[in-house]
Amino acid sequence: MYREPRSLSLPRRLTSWLGSLQQSARSGADRQADAESLALAHAASTLDVSEFDVFCLAHRSWYGRTGSLAHLEREFGRYLNRRVSLPFYVRRFFDRIAVLEA
Repeated sequence: MYREPRSLSLPRRLTSWLGSLQQSARSGADRQADAESLALAHAASTLDVSEFDVFCLAHRSWYGRTGSLAHLEREFGRYLNRRVSLPFYVRRFFDRIAVLEA
């Protein structure tokens, strides 16, 4: 049976260790994304609107005016594709909904 020299197993061990670090970092980001998705779904269900409408309402609540449809669609699309987390004004809008629910 072939056995690798010990010197060759060190790079493989390092590669495996780095891979596990990346996996744990990804799982933390996935947990945050899952929590944001649940919060967005809860807000949409509470207000009885779509998730995109939550983005629109949050933008209007924060800035005091309706945002352009193209801008809101772009931000919502980036969020759906997991390129970015929720915009700050949507997260702040969740706090307002929680106050109204209480």
